[in-house]
Amino acid sequence: ITELEIHPIKNRIIAATYGRGVWESTLALEPILSPPLDFSGQLELNKSLLGTEYIHVLNWQANPDNLTENGGSKVEGYRLYEVSNSEQTQIKKLPSGTFTFLRRKQSNRVYYYALTAVDSAGNESIPFYLTILPEK
Repeated sequence: ITELEIHPIKNRIIAATYGRGVWESTLALEPILSPPLDFSGQLELNKSLLGTEYIHVLNWQANPDNLTENGGSKVEGYRLYEVSNSEQTQIKKLPSGTFTFLRRKQSNRVYYYALTAVDSAGNESIPFYLTILPEK
C-alpha cells in the first residue's frame, strides 16, 4: 500500500497500491448504541356509551449493551415513531427510565411502530419494529 485514506463521514476507506490500482471499501464500524430489547405491544379496548377507544400498550427493556464501564447508561432516552409507507413520524421522546407508553387511538386498524435508543449527542440506535394488529 502506497497511500491510505480514511473518510469517517462517508464511512469509506481508500487504499492505493503500487501497480494494483486503487481499492475502496466501506468501513466496518460498530454502532454507537444498541436498540432497546423486547419491544412488544398489545391492544386494549376502552368501551363506553360514546364509543370505543383503542389503547396501544407498548413495553420494552433497556439493552445491557448500552451500559458504560462504571455501570451507568449511555442512553439519554428513547424515540418512538409511527411507521407508514416506509416513513417514520416521531410520536414521542421518552426519558431513559421509561419502559412503557400508552397511546390512545380512535381507529381499529394495523399500526406499525419503531423504537430507538438515543444518547446525549443525539445518536440513535437502529430501530426495533413492532406491529399492532386490529381487534377482530
